[in-house]
Amino acid sequence: MIKPVLVLTICCLILVFAFSPHVFPFTTDSLIYISTAENIREGNGLAFDNVFVEPPEPDVLALKLHPPGYSFLIALLHSLGFSAYTAALIIPRFFFLLLPMGFFLVFSHMMPRKLSMVTAGLCALMFPYLRCALMAWADIPFLFLSLISFVLIFKTVSTGNKQQLACAFLSGVLTGGALLTRNAGYALVLSIGSGFILMFALKIMVFKKLLKVVCYYLAGFFSLVMPYMIRNYLVFGEVNPYRLPPANVTLSENLADYSQALSQMIFANPFYHGVLLVLMAGMLAWFMAAAGQWIKTDKHKIFCAAVLIIYFLSGSLLVILSKTMYFMPEKINERYLIQYAWIIVAGLSYGVYFLLSKLRTVRPIDTRGVTFLIFTAFLLVQIFPAADLYFQQKKTLYIAKKVETHAPLLFEIPKDHVIVSNIMDMTAFFSRRDVRLLNGYMPYGLLRILGAKRKFAVFIVKARHENYKSYLYPSAWLKPEGYRRVYSNRDVALWLPE
Repeated sequence: MIKPVLVLTICCLILVFAFSPHVFPFTTDSLIYISTAENIREGNGLAFDNVFVEPPEPDVLALKLHPPGYSFLIALLHSLGFSAYTAALIIPRFFFLLLPMGFFLVFSHMMPRKLSMVTAGLCALMFPYLRCALMAWADIPFLFLSLISFVLIFKTVSTGNKQQLACAFLSGVLTGGALLTRNAGYALVLSIGSGFILMFALKIMVFKKLLKVVCYYLAGFFSLVMPYMIRNYLVFGEVNPYRLPPANVTLSENLADYSQALSQMIFANPFYHGVLLVLMAGMLAWFMAAAGQWIKTDKHKIFCAAVLIIYFLSGSLLVILSKTMYFMPEKINERYLIQYAWIIVAGLSYGVYFLLSKLRTVRPIDTRGVTFLIFTAFLLVQIFPAADLYFQQKKTLYIAKKVETHAPLLFEIPKDHVIVSNIMDMTAFFSRRDVRLLNGYMPYGLLRILGAKRKFAVFIVKARHENYKSYLYPSAWLKPEGYRRVYSNRDVALWLPE
């Protein structure tokens, strides 16, 4: 199976090269990751450059918004001579190339090898995964770490002696690494923890051996996580310092967003969410019915499938509850769900395989032909999200070009001034300066917050487009009171307080 994996990897590489020139890959999250990496490399600890207007005074804040795993990887490549921005792009794209192998290794524990390869291709080539790989985000590294963590915990069931304990320890290490990369790692911990209970319930492993496996897993897990927990307690006085404002979206709205986003990922259409929910319920019911037979014939398969189902359910619940309890700037979308949607694709793939196998007992069927048609139809469906990204990013790159063109204005601003902009990510990237995010501050509001203590400059990019709500700004900034205009044209404006 080396050749098919290599072919899929090459396909992923071609896609990365084809789409990379057509995206602006840095967002606010990206700059927090990157500045954290730079502070790590400079010996300043887990801190990121302040991208917010409030608090106004410190230029560096202790990191608590994002786990630091991705930033550590950036810092590692940065120390090898890469720029932090380049390193931030290499990492997700590198792990994206490893996804076919990761998916195949997971599925081969539950499916025939050829089906595992086909399913791995279906999952790896879903366009939302490529989209996240093109951005300087932690999502794809987390996904690969979680896949290999599952592979190793599955191997603890199929191997024995020292190799079994080594797999448990390494799975714990990778689970800890995943949790330090994204908070979605809590669902990973819960699913693998449930897997240990299943090992005992299914009598896959005697209690004494299971206890030893669990201890090795926890040793690996806490070897990475414990230092971070101790740091949080010393810096913030608590192990989990993440705090967000209360949510402004109801549970019912989040459920609708979740089902539509999942349907968008699977069918490239949010309006098929009802059909998808019916299919998911059917797959779960079929699994429960088949589990009775598998207990007698293949406990390993039922264990692996059950762990993945628990991961999907717990991860989905984590997303929905988090959005219902805490404020987040965007609704549930594909980026939230790429960690779990592949399990649905695997279930659908196995379901088609099962139906074809049953039909072959009745009449001859060209299985290869049907597989080719399904795979072709799947690839054609991916054209729609690819086109959406291309045209969306075309507008984004148009705005980025405006910022890049006017970057020389920012080079002339004295170093002791704080730059504030409605398009913070692009302004920071092209100016290589620390930039604060304007959000919706009125002119007098910014003067009140920053004016008394800091020297600052306001760089406005006049991109008032409904598709770029994060770039909007109060119209008062076009003729603000209390400011003098340094530069203005139809694209940008640069203001300083009077």
